Amino acid sequence: MKAELTLPPELVDEIADKVIEKLKSLIAHNGKSEDDVIFDVKGLSKYLHVSEKWIYERTQFKEIP
Repeated sequence: MKAELTLPPELVDEIADKVIEKLKSLIAHNGKSEDDVIFDVKGLSKYLHVSEKWIYERTQFKEIP
């Protein structure tokens, strides 16, 4: 089975512009967003203002990854 989709050139250009915007943002941040920070337990506990024990408990119960 073969399907063909014909899009107006204006729509193709609009989609391409959106993709370029997204890629520029990723490239500018080296592929990482602000949400891509990786913490160790000590750093995360300081960041969240909780004890390291709290972090370990939450990961044990799979409440946080």
